[in-house]
Amino acid sequence: KYGDCKDKATLFIALARRMGAEALPVLLSQGGGVDRELPSLRQFDHMIAAVRGPAGYLFLDLTSELTPFGSLPPSEQGEFALIVHPDGRGEEVTLPEEPFGAHGASHVIDGELSADGLFAGRYAEHRTGAFQYSLRSALATPIAAADRPRMARAIANGLFEGAEGDSIVLFDGRDLTSEARVLVFLKNGRAATISGKTAILTLPLVNYANRGLVADLEADTNRVFPIAVHEVVGPRVESWSLRVVLPEGWRARLPEAVTVRGVYGAYEARYAQQGRVLEVTRRLSGAGEGIEPPHRIGGLIAWLKDLAKDDVPYLVLEQPE
Repeated sequence: KYGDCKDKATLFIALARRMGAEALPVLLSQGGGVDRELPSLRQFDHMIAAVRGPAGYLFLDLTSELTPFGSLPPSEQGEFALIVHPDGRGEEVTLPEEPFGAHGASHVIDGELSADGLFAGRYAEHRTGAFQYSLRSALATPIAAADRPRMARAIANGLFEGAEGDSIVLFDGRDLTSEARVLVFLKNGRAATISGKTAILTLPLVNYANRGLVADLEADTNRVFPIAVHEVVGPRVESWSLRVVLPEGWRARLPEAVTVRGVYGAYEARYAQQGRVLEVTRRLSGAGEGIEPPHRIGGLIAWLKDLAKDDVPYLVLEQPE
């Protein structure tokens, strides 16, 4: 009742062939980075399977329990692999890669603020592509009924101090047909601190300003290594959104919108109020492949500084006289 990658792939291939499908073993490096110009058995430490269909090969990693059918773990996507045919012939292939926008996470906080600064509403999180696996892994084992309130409270309190998790909606991490979504209803979260006729609203959103990194890069005046563009943000699209109904007559002092675009990706931050409804959104998307030479480090520093202009941890709310 135990098998490694070779055993599981071989068993799958045997079963698929018994059913009349053309299935073949595929050799690759689990961590990627195979050098096509340096033939060596040491470069292959993993085995998956391929099934030939009308549209070409479908690749499956039988040891990756939480990867949806038709996809591959992120570390294997776009990597070199060798399909082994029954006659011993090797067919070189590049494993399929999910589209750039397929990897991401969205976070939506929606609710109402009371006159004493308490928030009640809901939090929804949705993850796709490479970002789904941490959530799937956390929910791969069914959560006991007694533990669900504690999980809801932990998520709620991570957004607003003292918040109570009223209820939580989860998904089965092992059900690969289910989307990776979590929904929490919360109440009594200390979202704003009242001081006279003003209130300080803490924004429960990720702040992408990284002044420490900027300082480190500026201190490295003799950079000799190139800059991997995709390593700065990564192939991801991440968004945070806050929509809160304010008490009657309350107005927010709104910061300026921030838009950043460049070689390393794009960032947008928006602040708006329509009537009682205050909305704050932040969206970060990385860039694709590319290499920048060391002398262009100034471009990366400038991009990060532009991103840091949206260093807004809270908003000032003004109450009516």
